[in-house]
Amino acid sequence: KGSTRLLTETAQMTEARAESHAESQAERAAAEANSDVETNATEARSQSLPVHVVSFLVSLPDMTLDVFDDDMQRDFKVGVATKLSVSTDEIAITASAGSVNIDVKITTVSVGAARAVAASAEAIKSDLVDESVFGPCEVTKVV
Repeated sequence: KGSTRLLTETAQMTEARAESHAESQAERAAAEANSDVETNATEARSQSLPVHVVSFLVSLPDMTLDVFDDDMQRDFKVGVATKLSVSTDEIAITASAGSVNIDVKITTVSVGAARAVAASAEAIKSDLVDESVFGPCEVTKVV
């Protein structure tokens, strides 16, 4: 029953993205759902409540790992947090070589908040971080 409902909801989200106004809907939904996410995530962690994770891959083809140091990683997280309306405390990143590929995981406390963050990440795609600092970026594999 729950699987059927989840599949139905997933199909509905796919259809919504196909509509021409999906981006503006996603941005409004993200703003509404994420308004309390930071407070709720902190409360969830302190109370050991279940959390939901949105993950995606960000490729920075003009960046190298030696340049993507601790300061750059902090700035990257701040940029992502700002664009997706979440706290940097909710973001975990893991960088790997090639060009710099960053596995991003954002923890939320509800399915609705997770959907909103995922929709925002999908809508933003190549404008997630400051190109003048990080070079071009590409967001893929949003889950």
